[in-house]
Amino acid sequence: MDPAYFGAHVHRSVPNKLWKQVGFGAIRLHDANVTWSELEPQKGAWKWERLDRIVDNARKAGVQILLPLQAPPTWAASEPASPGAYGPGANTAPARTEDWTNYVAAVVTRYKGVIDGYEIWNEPNLKKFYTGTPERMAELTRQASEVIRRIDPAATLVCASITGDYGIPWLRRYLAGGTGGHCDVIGYHFYTRHQPPEVMLPTIAAVRKAMGDAGVRDKPLWNTESGWVIGISPDIDVEASGFKRDVKVLTPDEATAYIPRALLLARQAGVSRFYWYSWDHPSMGFSIGRGVGWTRPARLYSEFRQLVVGATLDGCLATRGAWTCDLKLASGERLAAYWSDTESASVSAAFAGDVLTIGPDGTLSGKHQVRPGDSVQVSQEPVFLRENR
Repeated sequence: MDPAYFGAHVHRSVPNKLWKQVGFGAIRLHDANVTWSELEPQKGAWKWERLDRIVDNARKAGVQILLPLQAPPTWAASEPASPGAYGPGANTAPARTEDWTNYVAAVVTRYKGVIDGYEIWNEPNLKKFYTGTPERMAELTRQASEVIRRIDPAATLVCASITGDYGIPWLRRYLAGGTGGHCDVIGYHFYTRHQPPEVMLPTIAAVRKAMGDAGVRDKPLWNTESGWVIGISPDIDVEASGFKRDVKVLTPDEATAYIPRALLLARQAGVSRFYWYSWDHPSMGFSIGRGVGWTRPARLYSEFRQLVVGATLDGCLATRGAWTCDLKLASGERLAAYWSDTESASVSAAFAGDVLTIGPDGTLSGKHQVRPGDSVQVSQEPVFLRENR
């Protein structure tokens, strides 16, 4: 679990400073107002100022940067009147290959050696982001790859990140012609339709099966976006954020419980980077005030990351409603994470150690010591057993 595994979306990263204390090792610049349509609103008239500030700020914070390449401006779109999420035509393929490759070349030339990686599009299986076919997206990926490899061969290229358990057929068509060979990483978005983190596991397995069938089983798999609606603010408006009014809204305590479960289970299933959505979104962020205040889930994310960064995850197992994940910390001690997917359960301590629980403010602290075989009571909120040495 290296530092870059702990990624996030920070939409207002320049005016906010608190996110730098959390410990994110990587940020993805989606919904950061830096799409193609925002960088080049008129042909040849580039607006670099916002992206320059974001990139400079992130580099000073020592985090890796992933920039999605997506969303043509109206003048470059194949369907200029299409209602895209980022403006008219932004959800369609570029009309001309030359415009697409010129855009990619301009971005990569400007940020060579500064932006660490590029991702081809965001959720192209959703019409609000892309109306074309998987085969056309595969061609856009190949064209972008050739440009990036020529200008900045050290940059990491992530294939288009498809979303949802319903996106597997789209992924298979996208990878069918050898598209994965043009990328360093396969991206996917493991949303759970607002269900608990454990629901990610069958989708991760299906993606890995599709990767194997396409001959790219050994490439890294990144979860470049996942999150839940969280009721951090009492006046949250889920409809204004694009959700149905009956969507499940997590309480801050539920969000706190989901964070370590999601990060551990995804890593166990073979995901090597996890970009949380998000730090400062109005309905899906786990900070308060759009990124300027600590909350219980924000503090727990930071504490959990500090505890397990550099650790080796040996495996996770569910037995009779209780989950156990075994880790070896960078310091050499063993760590076990326990939780229940029901209301409560009892597990037997695997070794002697201190039981760490999540406090009211999200900090981790020792509750008591146990011996091997002692009973440990767990709930949906994880507890951690750290070995005494």
